Amino acid sequence: MLGFVEILALKSKLNLGLTTELENILNKYQAESGCSISLEREIIKVTEKLNPYWIAGFVSGDGSFSVHVGKDDRIKTGFRVDPRFSVGLHSRDANLIENLANFFNCGVIFSPKDRPVIHFTVGKLSDITKVILSFFDNYPVQGIKILDFSDFCRIISLINNKEHLTENGLKKIPAAIRSCMHDWRPRFRRLRSCKHDPPSAGY
Repeated sequence: MLGFVEILALKSKLNLGLTTELENILNKYQAESGCSISLEREIIKVTEKLNPYWIAGFVSGDGSFSVHVGKDDRIKTGFRVDPRFSVGLHSRDANLIENLANFFNCGVIFSPKDRPVIHFTVGKLSDITKVILSFFDNYPVQGIKILDFSDFCRIISLINNKEHLTENGLKKIPAAIRSCMHDWRPRFRRLRSCKHDPPSAGY
């Protein structure tokens, strides 16, 4: 039993923590045995400037390049296109998120009240174009995330050319190119981008 409880104690320190049922088991054991197990997770603060290559690798796993298309009656086409670069972590890692925001020197940090998470988000078009795209051109993300970045760059190009403000231009941002980013990518054929297309990628 002690070995199982020790595993629970270690799991409680992970970001997702314990379910209510497992937490009750752990608390019950400690109360009955008189044994106290530390559940405190060590907070490691980042004091050095982040390495660009580390950031590229980190974003490859935990970053997101996304585009939201929503209705907006104030726009002639009836829709607005909002690109966004974001990184979300457990609130325990607030120090890392703050360092990431300081590194890029743009974007905002926010944390919802109902969940223990913290986000760094860049949504301003000029910051995405001049800072985010420029950085990841020089320090590319890896794996399937580079395909997300490729599609993201294509959409940013359309927005900068103001093509999204016309009905014909808006059609160039079809459901396929939005849906193929992130979890849905394996189910859709990717629309390619010339400048940001990885050499080995194909349809």
